Amino acid sequence: MKSNLINLGGIIMKVLHVGEYVNGGVATYINELLEYQLADPTVEDVFLAISDYNSEMNFNIDEKKIFRYKYKRNIIYIFIALFTLNNIINKVKPDIIHLHSTFAGIMVRLLFFIKKKDSHIIYTPHGWSFIMDISKFKKRIFSIVEKILSNRTDKIINISQFEYDESMKYGLPEAKSVIVHSGVKISNRTKKIDLKLDSNKINLLFIGRFDYAKGLDILLELFKRNNIKDRELYIIGASVLKDTKVVIPKNVHELGWVNHNEIDDYIVNFDAIIVPSRWEGFGLVVLEAMRNKKAVLVSSRGALPELVIEGLNGFIFDINSSEDVLKCISKIRKDELEKMGIEGYKLFKSKYTSKNMNKSILSIYKQCHEN
Repeated sequence: MKSNLINLGGIIMKVLHVGEYVNGGVATYINELLEYQLADPTVEDVFLAISDYNSEMNFNIDEKKIFRYKYKRNIIYIFIALFTLNNIINKVKPDIIHLHSTFAGIMVRLLFFIKKKDSHIIYTPHGWSFIMDISKFKKRIFSIVEKILSNRTDKIINISQFEYDESMKYGLPEAKSVIVHSGVKISNRTKKIDLKLDSNKINLLFIGRFDYAKGLDILLELFKRNNIKDRELYIIGASVLKDTKVVIPKNVHELGWVNHNEIDDYIVNFDAIIVPSRWEGFGLVVLEAMRNKKAVLVSSRGALPELVIEGLNGFIFDINSSEDVLKCISKIRKDELEKMGIEGYKLFKSKYTSKNMNKSILSIYKQCHEN
């Protein structure tokens, strides 16, 4: 079918996705794109280039089409990565290069200041660097870098209204910027796992990296200082950045790192998912919770309030106030959470499926390719 499209002169594209540390939500996002694009007749072939360090191992693509480049976040490895990525691009000769996250966006677009741009560049920041809790000076520097790099970008995909609004505030080009909400598949077949929970208690689950952005330290300190009656906290994830260390209190249950293909197997067992992020470009774990008919408790930061209607599919708390977080966790009831999970599922199906996301992104590819 794809070869017929070529013969008939139809639109057909070769796509290269490039990421840096590809794990967690970014890995989920890329997997959704890979699966959809591999099945689409207008896409000739799909490739993936990711760091061999701190990236997940399993993706919805033939391993032969994955390039794992040597990389860590230091100046020597960045130069090695630039050389390798240049070779990958020359080998694949993609029509579309889709960049994921800040560092991949910087490295690849820098190349096109010194080489001919034969590919269309799509950039998804997955949370702008200037939305982090950093000084105004650093925010300004990051925004200047992004504006310069936008000259080598055909389209910028913001994954939330919040992300788009912040990019406009810092002067990113409006003509190149679009909003495509992230999405995940409706289908989520689960299998039974060996996990014993006390059904008489409210069991909460945190999923994510153990880094400052995700706010896990706030939850751990809260549970360390308070004996919250009939509430149990379980955590899935690991430290990705070397300078991130967390101490797990005795009353918190650590489940380790779980492959993204198995996340649903865990989510279905819990009463609610808790997301205490300090900043968040979107929050795919919220959609994964809603897909499994689970209520969500989220911080009021970043794009998270876009995904939760207070009292309908979850609750929103102020991450800067430990009292507010404690109050939120203490007031929830099992029957209430169950009803919220059902409402969340309805919201998810109407707005946040991967089918909607993939159609929009493929349309952007085609528009760039046609032009």
